Amino acid sequence: MSTITKTENPETDARVKAVFDDIRLTRGNDFINNLWHYLAFDADLLEATWRDVKAVMGTPGHLDPLTRELIYTAVQSPIAVIIASTHIPLPPVQKA
Repeated sequence: MSTITKTENPETDARVKAVFDDIRLTRGNDFINNLWHYLAFDADLLEATWRDVKAVMGTPGHLDPLTRELIYTAVQSPIAVIIASTHIPLPPVQKA
């Protein structure tokens, strides 16, 4: 069960829209996957995560772009869970 919900209209925030536009431009398509929608609850976190992913995905290396994309797709969900769970305060424990 997720501790956060998918942001309904994330692009109403100018910072989120800027990141989403950069994702679209960098990846060459209009699709924004759920990882980015779930991170959009926190514009700072979204920007930092995209900056790091873009640096890794955009740097030439031994793997071709398609292989990188396949690896990115395979690992994105567990990473999103880890990122979200470490950045969301837990509710206080209710005493009986």
